[in-house]
Amino acid sequence: MLTYRYLIKGVVQGVGYRHFVVKMANQLGIKGTVRNLSTGEVEVYASLSEERVRIFENLLQEGPFLSRVEEVLRESAEGVGPVSYTHLRAHETVLDLVCRLLLEKKKQ
Repeated sequence: MLTYRYLIKGVVQGVGYRHFVVKMANQLGIKGTVRNLSTGEVEVYASLSEERVRIFENLLQEGPFLSRVEEVLRESAEGVGPVSYTHLRAHETVLDLVCRLLLEKKKQ
């Protein structure tokens, strides 16, 4: 398994981009996280097989109908162990997400 951090630039907030990423990742069996950044970009962490990299990156570049992706940047994020795909809230870190999910589970 490979783990990458993607930074997607363009018109990618408020157009269903995160939902699109979660849906496509789940269909491809990819684990990770996706969140909006205050800069207007979307950040994606993805843990995937080598065979899925090109497919996933093509989908990130395409995006949903209303999006206009200008650039998809990729960097290695080895050592990051993402959980099942979920939306991160704006300005929420992966640690914040884990804490939130643990608290929600505890309340059930």
